[in-house]
Amino acid sequence: MTYLGWNAAFPTVWAQNAKSNNAAVQIAFEPSLGLDSVLDGPYIRKWAQDAHVLRMPIFVRWASEMNLSEFIWSGDTAKYVQKWQLLYNIFKQEAPNIAMVWAPNWSPTSNIPGYYPDDN
Repeated sequence: MTYLGWNAAFPTVWAQNAKSNNAAVQIAFEPSLGLDSVLDGPYIRKWAQDAHVLRMPIFVRWASEMNLSEFIWSGDTAKYVQKWQLLYNIFKQEAPNIAMVWAPNWSPTSNIPGYYPDDN
C-alpha cells in the first residue's frame, strides 16, 4: 500500500514491482487539495489509463476515514458522494481493473451513513 495526494502521478514503477511479485496493490488516494479539486479531466484520465496498462488488480482507497473531522475531504457528505461517484465512473471507463475501497474510520459511527456512495 502507498499513499498519494491529488495531482500525484500514478506510481507505475512501484505497481510494476508488485505485479512482478504476483501481488496486488492498494493506493490510498487522497484529495489533498480538497474535494473541489477533484474534477474530470486530463489528470485523472491519464492516472486511470496508467493504472489500466498494468492489467493487474488495483485497489484504490479514495478519501478514506472521511467521517473524521480533521481531513480536508470531511464534512460535506453530498460532495464526497458526488466525487466518489465521479471517480468510480472514470475508473469504470478507463481502468476496469481498479476496485474502489470505501473505508470510513471506526468512530464516530453516527455520520458514516451519509458518506455511503450508493450500492451502484
